[in-house]
Amino acid sequence: MKKTQKFWLWVSIAMFAIPELIWGSTLGYTSFSKNIFEINNRVGLLIILAIQIVGLLLFLVYFIKNFKAKNILHWIAIFVPLIFLIKAIFVFYILFATYGMWS
Repeated sequence: MKKTQKFWLWVSIAMFAIPELIWGSTLGYTSFSKNIFEINNRVGLLIILAIQIVGLLLFLVYFIKNFKAKNILHWIAIFVPLIFLIKAIFVFYILFATYGMWS
């Protein structure tokens, strides 16, 4: 892998990991800052989820495109972010679909 490809792979991982660690919007139980960075509006949460979804999509594209080793760790490295991506899309859909109900 080239240096720029490694850089963008790490950027895409950070696009998911940093918001998840700060707000815990996808998993719900990993937030390290319950009172410091609390988001009470849905628009902010939708933006954070959109950034996480883009980050996970970019990670999967870069990872599948650039890694050729097809062992069990390769498949685990694809499967785990794919599960996070599906859950993030589901949470985004639920928040977006119920946006007008809670205003």
